[in-house]
Amino acid sequence: MKIVLFVFSLFGLGSVLAQTNSPAMLSTSYPISSVNDSGISGNVWLGEYPFGTIVAISLAGTQAGNTYPAHLHIGNCGSGGGISVSLESVVGETGLGITVTDVPYTTLFSEDYYLNIHASQTDMGTILACTEIGANAEMNQITTPSSQTNVAEQTTTGVRSEEFETLETASYGIFEVAGSGINGQVQFTDEADGGTQIIVTLRGVQAGANFPMDIKSGDCGPDGSALLELNDFPLGLVDPDASMTETDMSISTFSEQNNYLTIYSKDGTVLACGEVGLGANR
Repeated sequence: MKIVLFVFSLFGLGSVLAQTNSPAMLSTSYPISSVNDSGISGNVWLGEYPFGTIVAISLAGTQAGNTYPAHLHIGNCGSGGGISVSLESVVGETGLGITVTDVPYTTLFSEDYYLNIHASQTDMGTILACTEIGANAEMNQITTPSSQTNVAEQTTTGVRSEEFETLETASYGIFEVAGSGINGQVQFTDEADGGTQIIVTLRGVQAGANFPMDIKSGDCGPDGSALLELNDFPLGLVDPDASMTETDMSISTFSEQNNYLTIYSKDGTVLACGEVGLGANR
C-alpha cells in the first residue's frame, strides 16, 4: 500500500508535494470561487496515480470547529446537478480535504463536472463556494511527470451568484421514534429542470446498516398514502454519511403539502419520522 503525504501551503495549493513511489502522471488545479460573498475560496488539485485519483481541496476563510461537505456534481455551477463523486469534507481548522477516488483522472478532466463546497452536513443546500471542473473549465496547461509541481490555472470559473439565489431549499427535522436514538435532517433543493434533490443526513445510525425511507401524505403516526420511495440511507456510492434521491416532482409537492418522512429498519420497524411541508409548520 502506498502512503501519500501532502504538504500544503497555508494559502492554497500553489505548493503541493505528493510523496509516492512516483510523481503524479498528470495533474491540474482549479481556483474555487466564493458564492454569494461567503468568504470561502481556494483551490482544488487533481492528480493521477496508479492507485487512483487524488482530489485535494485547500480553502481559505473556513472556521475552526466546522466541517464543510464537498462533492463533484454533474453539470455547471448553479445548475443543481446531481452528486457524482463524494469527497472528504474540508476540516475548518486546516481548510484541507483530501480524497483518493477510483474515478479515473481522465474522466474528471474530460467530462462536465463542478465542485460544490456546502455549509454543513445539516445545511447542504447552502453553497459557499464552487468551481467548474474538467471540460467546463478553460485551462492553460496540464502538468506532466517532468513538471509535477506546476499546476494548471483556470482562467474562468463560470460561477454566477445569481444562479444560486434562484434555487429554493426547504429543510425539516427528523426525530427518533420509540427511543431508537436516530435523528437528523432532510433537505429539499429545487433543481434547474423543475425536479427536486432530496438529501437525508442522520445521526445515531449503526455503521454498515442500511435504512429504507419513504415520504407519505399525512402526519407521522398514521399510515398515509405513499408519495415517494427514497434511496436507502446511506447511499454509499454518493456519500457514506448521507442519502440523495432525485425526483421529477417539484419542490412545492413537498413543501406546500402535508407530508412526512419515515426511516425504517430492514424489518419495517419505524425508527424515526419527520413532518415535511405544511405539517412541520403547525
